[in-house]
Amino acid sequence: TFTIGASGNVLIKGNQASFGGGIVTEVSSNLSLNQNVTIEENTATFNGGGIMIEQGTVTMAGAKIRNNTAGNNGGGIDLAISRIAGTISFTMTGGEITGNRAGTSNQTDNLPGSHGPMEWDRSGGGISITANNATTSNSVTVNLRGGVISDNHLGDYGNDGGGVYVNVTTGSVSITLTNNIQIENNTANRYGGGVYFGNKTTMSVGAGTMTVKD
Repeated sequence: TFTIGASGNVLIKGNQASFGGGIVTEVSSNLSLNQNVTIEENTATFNGGGIMIEQGTVTMAGAKIRNNTAGNNGGGIDLAISRIAGTISFTMTGGEITGNRAGTSNQTDNLPGSHGPMEWDRSGGGISITANNATTSNSVTVNLRGGVISDNHLGDYGNDGGGVYVNVTTGSVSITLTNNIQIENNTANRYGGGVYFGNKTTMSVGAGTMTVKD
């Protein structure tokens, strides 16, 4: 389990990588981002401009993820299941995911290593959550319970989900939106300027105020 920002301010800024410009955590990691964390102006050639998670759990309670760029998926955050059956859980209770961009490149991954077959969706300006392996036992849970997802965009090569992109080809997806989540001023080149929910999605909209606009 990785907890960032438990005490003092943490700034992760201006970094570059092929995957996960600011942070990468590998299979089945747990990442907690507290309100003292800022992840900004990082760049990934492929996925996860700010953060890339290969399976695992992310809890975001007040962090700022802003102005990051990814050539393929997930300008701000990329969560993916690409190799073996797995689980993704993403919970946002506060903070902001703003000004991020994905789909800025048409380059594909020729790197050796463990990231497995990549899906070149070029989607998810703010957040991309995908499970594209060949198993039926994947499980994806997304809880958007508060905070702001705004002003995220897709570049010239981008497709769907300006703010949030969820696409699971095998397995199940559960999405809950409650308690004052704001998704606004995001843009996509094709489908879902604010939010794109793909196959196998069960969505629940609960108490509180959900704003999806512009």
